[in-house]
Amino acid sequence: METIMITWKKAWPTLAIIWWTHWNEVCWIRLLDFLKDNLTIKSWKVILIYGNPEAIAKWVRQVWMNLNRAFLEDEKLDSTQKGTYEYRRSRDIMEILKECDYSLDIHSSPTIWSKPMIICENNAIEIASYFPFDIRCEWFDEIDPWSTEYFINSIWKVWIWIECWYHEDPIASIRAKECTFALLSSLGMIDFPKKKYVQKQFIANAKYITKTDDFKIARFFDDFEPIKSWELIWSDWWNPVYSKDWWYILFARDRNEIWVEWFVEIIDWDF
Repeated sequence: METIMITWKKAWPTLAIIWWTHWNEVCWIRLLDFLKDNLTIKSWKVILIYGNPEAIAKWVRQVWMNLNRAFLEDEKLDSTQKGTYEYRRSRDIMEILKECDYSLDIHSSPTIWSKPMIICENNAIEIASYFPFDIRCEWFDEIDPWSTEYFINSIWKVWIWIECWYHEDPIASIRAKECTFALLSSLGMIDFPKKKYVQKQFIANAKYITKTDDFKIARFFDDFEPIKSWELIWSDWWNPVYSKDWWYILFARDRNEIWVEWFVEIIDWDF
């Protein structure tokens, strides 16, 4: 169940498609079933990777740690992290990704108000322009250096990460399928009509790490909501924290864990 390979007689270059990094992100199960049973390619090689099989089997988001935080170098992880299943699984996936030239990492959200978006770097912008999204973010490798994308970037390969929207909405599954087919078509692996989309571009500028295990947002924040200078945005234990500039907020939520990322600060590329 960990990987499925679909190969043409000319097996280079190679594309990895990764899903189920977190068990509850289920929007692309129908896509997986379709690809493994029906995908025929006319060149190259596709590797379909189940992110976290142990979490899938146990019906939990993660077993011991967030798999998408396990792709750092050994010296940047502590002994507890290196003792987890997710650490071992990350090393297995890293060995697979070393063989790949491109990767597509598919995610979805537990919240219905989350916004669909593409996250990529400059080397993937042309391909990403064929994905049916209104928002594209860049520079995440500089802000969140620990995911599969961070590893792919470290070995000078091309990656795209998509957030398809709410887990349970059928539109998320449709969007994941359209992105996958657009990518396969862009790489010449299948014949599929492509369409370019106008996408608003943002860049990741900073993130906030919780200092206590009692982190509360001041109110609900929508993804990409504009934040005003000196607006109250959260309290870490009893310390109120105010914005020092104008920016956009992403992934804002309460946290009851210390030393974890709480949000990403986004800047409008055209600002």
